[in-house]
Parts: sequence; C-alpha cells; structure tokens
Amino acid sequence: MPSGRTVAASGRLRPVVALLAPRWSGDGEAVWFTRQVARALLRYGDVHVITLEGPNPEVTEDRRDEVSGARCMVHRLGTPPATRHVARREVLLAALSAVEAQSGQPNGPSVERLLRRGMVEPWELADKQVAQLCPDLMVLADYRQVGALEVRRRSAPAVPLVLLPLADGNPAVSLAHFDQMFAEAAVVLAATHSEFRAVTQASRAAHRDPDRVHVVGLPAIAGPLAQPRSDRSGRSGVLVFTGHRAGDHDLPAALARLLALALPRTPVAVVSTDALTTWRGGVPSHAPVPAPDAVTSEWMAKAAVTVDLRPGGFLARRCVDSLACGTAIVVAADSRGREYAESGRGGLWFSPPGELIWCVEAILDPAVHGRFGAQGRNYVESVLGTPSDFASRVVEAIGLDVRNSGAPAGSRDWAPMA
Repeated sequence: MPSGRTVAASGRLRPVVALLAPRWSGDGEAVWFTRQVARALLRYGDVHVITLEGPNPEVTEDRRDEVSGARCMVHRLGTPPATRHVARREVLLAALSAVEAQSGQPNGPSVERLLRRGMVEPWELADKQVAQLCPDLMVLADYRQVGALEVRRRSAPAVPLVLLPLADGNPAVSLAHFDQMFAEAAVVLAATHSEFRAVTQASRAAHRDPDRVHVVGLPAIAGPLAQPRSDRSGRSGVLVFTGHRAGDHDLPAALARLLALALPRTPVAVVSTDALTTWRGGVPSHAPVPAPDAVTSEWMAKAAVTVDLRPGGFLARRCVDSLACGTAIVVAADSRGREYAESGRGGLWFSPPGELIWCVEAILDPAVHGRFGAQGRNYVESVLGTPSDFASRVVEAIGLDVRNSGAPAGSRDWAPMA
C-alpha cells in the first residue's frame, strides 16, 4: 500500500484517495458505512468521493480534518442510472442467482451484457476525474459497481484497490459476474462477521483468498458511550421497531401488536416508519408522524429491551445503538442483528414467531436484562469502540502508513459522519 513518504516525494502535502460510490447522500446503512470509511481515511490523506448522484455535476467540500487539514471532497457526476435500468438489474440478479446456484455454471456473455446495460455507462464521466486526481489509493463501494471497476482499469490500473462490498443477504454476491470485483481488490473491508461469511462463502475470488477480507466493524454512537454506567436492573418498557408503515398488515406489524397485548402491565412503544404507537394497559395511543430520533433514543435508554423485527439487512445499526445504551436486544434468528445478540451476549434471538414473546418475557426479568445490558455495552466498548477506534482498524486493515501523511494517527475522537 502507498505510504506518506512516497507522496512527499511527489510534492504533495498529503496522499490522495479516490472513493467511487454510487450514492453518498441518504440514511441507508450502506451509504452511512461508506461515509464512515471516508472519514476514517482522512487520517491518511485527502479523500475525493466520486458519486453518480446529483441532478448536475458539482464539487463540494464535505468535511475537513481540523488537525491535519485533510479534506473530504464530493464530486457529484449527476449521472444516476435510470430507474428502469436499476429495476431490471434487481430482477435479473434475483433470477440469475437462482439459476447459477442450481446449475453450478457461470452465466454466459449474453447475460453479462444484460447486467451491464444502463449500469456501466453512468460511470464513464469518472475517467476524467480520476485521471486528474492521480490517486495513491482507490476505494470502490458496492460489489455490484462493475462500471466503477472499469474506471480504475482505464484511468489508474496500477493504483492499489480497496473494495467495500456492502454485501447484505442478497445472493447476487455469488454471481461469477462480480468475481472480478473481489479478484482485483488488494484488500476487502467487511463491516461485520456476517458480511465476512457472506463474502468468503459466496464469492469464488474471496473464498480462494479469505486473508484479503478484513472485518473492521462499525463505530458506535459516541453519545451513549459517554454516559456513565448505571444500574440497569430497574428498567422497564419494551421498544419495538417494525420497519414498516403503521397500517401494514404484515408479520412484523402483527407481532408488534401481539407483543403489546401480551404484556398489558408493561409499557410498549412501537416505532413504525410513519408513526409511534405507545401501548399502556393494552390500549394503544397513536402519534401519526415519524418518531423523532430524540424520542426513540429516550425510549431506548430507559427500556429493558429493544425488539427489532426488521433490522437493517447490512449492519443492523439499531441493535448496536441499543447495546451502547446498555439495553438488551431481541432479533430474528436469521437477521444481521443476531451477530450482536450472540457474539456480544447482549440479547436473545427467535426463530418461530411464537418464540418472540418468550424471549421478551425472559429479558424483562430485572436480573436478566441487567446482565444482558452490561454484557452488550461491554461488547460495544471493547469490540466496536469509538469512531477513532474504527479509523484505526480501517487504516491498519488496509496497511496504510500514516506517519508522514499529514494525518497523525493520534487518539483524538470525532463523531461519525451523519
């Protein structure tokens, strides 16, 4: 990997990182994680994010490191792929993943052309940006962005490559079409052990060389960790996230209502995407607006348990937020949240829906949720840590030399990028 000394010899103040990501804005977990990696790389040098989003091309400054002066600049190309092309790709990926898994043979060239149509061309304007930057390091976000990989091949083929797969539970990661993304990356950064398993078990290139895949975790919210530890055995209340609209008649919504009715003596707050419903004595009270973050954070800090019926398919961040507050979690056994409940010993997981109420009733015991809460917070503090800890893991996993890059490694802390 490049070092600060080689950059100094080139006359630059700091190394330059080019990070290619289809999206930069928004609150999705994959976008959020990409922003955290970009912020971590400010320890190494200037970070230039090249993204397809935006109505028009523009360059803006997103962040500046107050100590080193390193900047995170965002180059919006204004060339997002057409909605119909994105929708077609998703349908194709679902179908082709099943076909390739059954046959055991890669799909043919005609299928490759279908997957590329409308998804590769939007990246062509990035060639000029990368050539002008002459980066010392390239980072590609999202294993499906073959067009971004081709930008590197054309404009900076000798520059070391880091891949952020951002792999959720989608089986498309196993398609031979995407093996090239993993094969050409010198380092692959997985956010969780669940993602590590998904990548190394499904991708042929990653499976052949799993040592290139490093788990860097994610930074915890600084606020809850800054709060002093306290006795959690006296907590009460259940916080439930459904991940759906309040009026939806689906399994998560039904489970949330069933849980609230089964616990008439326990306050239950059900957070939907468009409403907050508070149950007391088996009677609901609806607030038909999305719950403010401050309200859910307050519930999370005081509740005995957080039940996430639809944690994010990539990071399950709400589970980490809950454990940072010292609040136990209950999640589905097949969700990404199970990693934190199991490895962090911060909660329980259910498989048949009927087990949900048993899990919650068990954790409502003061001694149980006090123990789970303490174990979960210990896990967040010791394994995930602060944003500064996360930056150190990213820099170390890539093998960057920050001693002469103008961005001292230090122990200073910073808040995660929104």
